[in-house]
Amino acid sequence: MDLIKEINRYKKIIDCDLEKLKEKYFNLFKQYKKDSPKYLNQFIDFAKRGKGVRGALVFLTEKLFEKPKIEKETLKKLALVFEVIHSSLLIHDDIMDNDSLRRGQPTIHVFFNQKYEKFLKEKNDNLGKSIALSLGDIGFFIAFDILSSININPTIKNFLAQELIKTGLAQIDDVFFSQTKIEPEIDDILAIYKGKTSRYTFVLPILTILKIKNIDLQKQKIVEEILEDLGIIFQISDDLIGIFSEESGKDKGSDIREDKKTIIRYLLFKDKKTPTNIKKIFGKNKISKDEMENLKSFINQSNVKKEIENIIEEIKNKIQKKMKKNKQLLPNKFIALVNDFIDYLITRRK
Repeated sequence: MDLIKEINRYKKIIDCDLEKLKEKYFNLFKQYKKDSPKYLNQFIDFAKRGKGVRGALVFLTEKLFEKPKIEKETLKKLALVFEVIHSSLLIHDDIMDNDSLRRGQPTIHVFFNQKYEKFLKEKNDNLGKSIALSLGDIGFFIAFDILSSININPTIKNFLAQELIKTGLAQIDDVFFSQTKIEPEIDDILAIYKGKTSRYTFVLPILTILKIKNIDLQKQKIVEEILEDLGIIFQISDDLIGIFSEESGKDKGSDIREDKKTIIRYLLFKDKKTPTNIKKIFGKNKISKDEMENLKSFINQSNVKKEIENIIEEIKNKIQKKMKKNKQLLPNKFIALVNDFIDYLITRRK
């Protein structure tokens, strides 16, 4: 399977359905004020700039676990729910992280602050942040509206809600550690990775489909464990992209500026050979190009790079061992998909 080709194929379906939301909610927005639909358009256009991974996983899981079939309309609505929620969370996340770039364009709060800058009483970014927070909230309400129209067992909707609560708790930890002097243990970092990436990106869409299909609970548990580990690889690759890639579409070095307590930072601060000038970059408001180059150079030349590679390799081996052990329970297509994702995550640049 060409993973990216498949994701992009389903993204076209999702984007088309996202565009239809403009029509669906146009009158509701217009009822409030004549020009209010512009906020809806801004949100939908932002959502369409995403990769569509979570939504695509809904369709892919339907193909991997073929019986019983789920109605296409249900799949489309679930994919929409996950993508709308994802965009809403990102809008809020960008405010918390003081990011100015997302998906290759200004973040929503920066966009609105620039748009209305000439009307401000005094120069600040509070207006843009306030509008973005409200727009993120509206996104959650739209997702709730779509979800309420899906005819599935209420316990599955409960599962979705509970998973998103875990995402919120992981976000609290992420923000707490980045904005305090408290140094997390490796287990704290992994808990954040599982809550913010593993469960939210992989477990949520895939297990939702398995639960609708009423797949055997033992099989669900094995899939869940595999996906939790896959998500950790995803997040570590994301951490690396934040430092090394020129193609991420996000603020370069924002994790460093915000002093995010990533595994990379954990390893750097744990290594006694890491010089003070490298450690001092973390949490610094303005990071020069030379400082970023020095950080990249040190990571590449130190034991840290090797340690990161070893962690990824260990997790990869753990996943493959679990899939081999449970080969009789798991569809071959699912095993192939996980291996494709591992390869993609290790080599991706954005």
